[in-house]
Amino acid sequence: FFFFFFFWMDSSPASPGLSSSFSSSMNGKRSSSNSIHKAFLYGSSSHKLTQPSPAGHTHEWKLYLRPATDEPLENYIKKVTFVLHSSFKNPSRVCTKPPYEVVELGWGEFEAVVKVQFQASNLKIITLKHLIKLFPSEKTKMVDNELVCEIFDEFVFHYPSPSIQKLLTKNTSPKLIPSYAKLENEQLGLLEVACKRVKHKTEEYNAKCKEIVKHIEEVKNELKKLQANEAM
Repeated sequence: FFFFFFFWMDSSPASPGLSSSFSSSMNGKRSSSNSIHKAFLYGSSSHKLTQPSPAGHTHEWKLYLRPATDEPLENYIKKVTFVLHSSFKNPSRVCTKPPYEVVELGWGEFEAVVKVQFQASNLKIITLKHLIKLFPSEKTKMVDNELVCEIFDEFVFHYPSPSIQKLLTKNTSPKLIPSYAKLENEQLGLLEVACKRVKHKTEEYNAKCKEIVKHIEEVKNELKKLQANEAM
């Protein structure tokens, strides 16, 4: 599991807009006078077949978009389109209801596209990209004999109109699914440690810079003295 930093678009205050971006606090639905946040995740899982298929496929994999909270995505999502590699038959797969997922057989990794269309027709389609993983890496984790690569994110609805706001607040207090809440706390802890480390390193570098500046001034003063002595 890992967090992915992604920004889709910035909206002007004059009109409603939507973006997808990481937030340091994905506690279900967060809202302010200007925006509403919806936590979600997308990714893939895969496992090796006991024996290759007649077509030479070695793995079965699943590409999906899921809620990170107990709020149904269909409350505000109209459909999800998964765009696979062109070598697949019917590479564009459309899901109009959950589960939003595609299951296929394959032998190689490739980047797929996930397009999310919302119930509100005036909101632009969000486009996400995901590398379907069949082999272990630093971005994967084994869960119940499945190789999982998931990305946590948020849909951020900027300046929602009253009609869109009503659509987004059907579930007034969504809660993070426990396993994701635990993972979020672990990741936030790691981020806090990283921030402290960066702060410490920054202070060290600032101190070194001050020493260098001081040394430069001392050298300049010595040079002036030498130039003054030569002039006498």
